[in-house]
Amino acid sequence: MFSGIFGKCGIAKENPAGTFVAPTKIRRFIPPFDFQLDKTPLISQAVSGVADLNQKWAQGPAMLKSGKMKYEVEPEGGIEEDLMALFGTDTISEVASFTVTLGVNDKIDMTEDAGTAIHLTLTAGTYPMGASSAVAGSLCALVKSVIEAGNGASTYTVTYSYTTKKMTITKSTGVFVINWNTGTNKLICAAALLGFSTAADTASAIAETSSGTTTTAVFSHAFTRLQSATLPAYSWWQANGVDYPEFAGCFLNKLDIDIKKGEFIVADADWIGFKYVDGGVTQAGLPSALAPYKFDQAVVTLGGAGNTDMADMKISISNNVAVEHVIAGTIYGTKAASHGIAAQVSGTIIFEDVTEMTKFRNGTASSLTVVLTSSEAIAAGKYYSLTLTITVMYYRSATLPIQKGALKVAFTADAILDPVTGKTISATAVNTMSAAL
Repeated sequence: MFSGIFGKCGIAKENPAGTFVAPTKIRRFIPPFDFQLDKTPLISQAVSGVADLNQKWAQGPAMLKSGKMKYEVEPEGGIEEDLMALFGTDTISEVASFTVTLGVNDKIDMTEDAGTAIHLTLTAGTYPMGASSAVAGSLCALVKSVIEAGNGASTYTVTYSYTTKKMTITKSTGVFVINWNTGTNKLICAAALLGFSTAADTASAIAETSSGTTTTAVFSHAFTRLQSATLPAYSWWQANGVDYPEFAGCFLNKLDIDIKKGEFIVADADWIGFKYVDGGVTQAGLPSALAPYKFDQAVVTLGGAGNTDMADMKISISNNVAVEHVIAGTIYGTKAASHGIAAQVSGTIIFEDVTEMTKFRNGTASSLTVVLTSSEAIAAGKYYSLTLTITVMYYRSATLPIQKGALKVAFTADAILDPVTGKTISATAVNTMSAAL
């Protein structure tokens, strides 16, 4: 018989903190999954004249003291949510990934109000799509400006949906037809780029939405810790046999990212939270279908030099979160605050760079950048990636062995606040998520 069945887990951002939200982003985890509940009994100190000292008891402060979740780092597989929980700020921007090529896909043939056909040329280059033509430098803005420059009269609005991956072109008054099928430049038109088909011209109308879809847009998420940023709270759900424990008001206290030769890259998250709810219900959602990052997809740069090899490395980022119990009609914690972010790097260096070796011996400040690039493409030439950056770090301790073969040194180093950027550590994820977390 089974006393438990391995299940899935998930987290969801809360608002307000402590109110459980059903997770929709499900992730795979690496056993064992464990959590530690801290429940402190209140023992009466009063004496009533009998031999037993402890005679009255009540439930005291309660909280989730530790909840450990280990998983393989996947593009859009949970690491972005943990980075948001860790840093508290996600600044999103679209990466230019839609390419107009001269003589390949740069033409639009169209007629307005049953008039004479006009032949338009998009300026070659690589553009972000943009949600509308109001976004300067976007492909939507380019389409609007080219059409308006070619017709000389009506104005247009061009919008795009990142959800449906379709473009809509709207004329201020009157009607228009885009001659994708019968136009002079059918073979080099921009139909596929804009999500349209060359199988037919569009209907005569004031607005046209693409019949097909474009390629997927690419986005960059910059995770940073700001002094004014409040860390978000999360609900944490775990399937465990017939029981589905739920945790509310959870904060990410520590995140370790392990990079070892010959293995997948693994993240180990430690959460603390306000309260534990015994026995929820199964939650919906599917885990990521993307392959995890692995060791050969990691490039480590120390001190700006890319020829220093690492046999293994761990980046540990701590939020130093403390849950507070207050007079608020509940035994559970209701407030949480970070005492400051701290990052440490540990691993084994194979020294091949004299400059970095000198920094190591002299205790000179160095820097660290780790770039993980997936083999799975989002768009042509654009891949899922994750970049971790420590601008200033100091070697903390190490044993310098005298040995045969390669010079391998196990070390630890502390990340220090960079006065220029105002950051200790930052992370950037490139993926398909079109909204900030």
